[in-house]
Amino acid sequence: MSKNDDVNVVVLYHKKGFVDILRYILSPYFSALYFEPIGKKQSEKFTSLVAEEKPLLFIYAFEKIEDSVAVKHFLQGSPVGEKIFMHSHASLVLCDKQYRKKAFSVCIDGVFDSYEMIKPIYDNNKIAFTMIKLAELLKLKAEKERLDYQAQLVGKNIQNISDEIGGLKDKYQMAGKKQVNLIEKIITGFNGIFGDVPDNALKREVQKLFNSLESKQLESLLTNLQNNQVGIQLDELRSQSDDFFNELDSDLKKQQTNLSKSHGNGLDGITVVVADDQDFMLKIISTMLEPKGIRVEKASNGVEAILKSKVILPDLVILDIDMPIMNGIETLAAMKHVPQLAEMPVIMLTSYTDIKNFQRCLELGANDYIVKPTNAETMINKISSVLSAH
Repeated sequence: MSKNDDVNVVVLYHKKGFVDILRYILSPYFSALYFEPIGKKQSEKFTSLVAEEKPLLFIYAFEKIEDSVAVKHFLQGSPVGEKIFMHSHASLVLCDKQYRKKAFSVCIDGVFDSYEMIKPIYDNNKIAFTMIKLAELLKLKAEKERLDYQAQLVGKNIQNISDEIGGLKDKYQMAGKKQVNLIEKIITGFNGIFGDVPDNALKREVQKLFNSLESKQLESLLTNLQNNQVGIQLDELRSQSDDFFNELDSDLKKQQTNLSKSHGNGLDGITVVVADDQDFMLKIISTMLEPKGIRVEKASNGVEAILKSKVILPDLVILDIDMPIMNGIETLAAMKHVPQLAEMPVIMLTSYTDIKNFQRCLELGANDYIVKPTNAETMINKISSVLSAH
């Protein structure tokens, strides 16, 4: 067993005969042993021990219990006592056999942590074992005090953070109200385009869009809403300001020209919005397109697809027919009422094979369709063909 070097053991005594006995018993187990006779000045020694910041294990080696109690009280009242007993410490009282009942009593009262007989000594190992266990408990006590202190610091930090959060609460609530107003503004801006989609579902999709957009994209969306209303408001504005819509038409043509230039002969660098309510299909399509240099923006329903397309202005949109909230056919029809999306090429993605579905999509303005399951070659060829013809 290695010696304990984590605890300073201080033996207080008045008979030198106890020193040799205790040194013999304890030296195999403790590295830091200090023997202090009562009557000398202890202040300097104790101050140096406290400065080491190790736990202190005191042994009171007196025949009479009253002497041990008196010495402890003396130390507690001394100038250095306050530092000693604020430090992590434990105490063992050694006594004559005839005083063991009193020793038990003062230990119960909390004056000392444990007791053993030193006169006579029946078992050296028992004294050593008691000391070893006290040292282990003392080490745990010191660790607990350290953790308690850290907990206090953490508590203060938490309180400081709580105060800061409290200070930000009003700002956060104000920002939340502003965001709600913006969402309401966006929903009003789309004025009936989404048909029977419930307002709460529409708000959820707008909220998702808010969380996914970069600040520049969000500014673009708000600018578009301020400058380009849709649906009924579009007709009203058209009648009021031909100049405005001529300018808008010119801007759209410029955008289309820039997009067609970016296409070149290949697909590298184009952006495609893919809408499908099944995550695994979105992942499959992404793995087909992204290796070709195509940027894929994913949407889980038609509302999200329209919102993202209005902000991102992709080169092409791929719509699954069977989706919740707003299916692919409804989404395709709604896109024709949004100025920025009305001429955007669309490929329908479907597991249906009936001619009626295909005809309906083509009538609404879809450029092509793909039947699931498909492969990368078919997907790439369809996209390339649609963009070349657009």
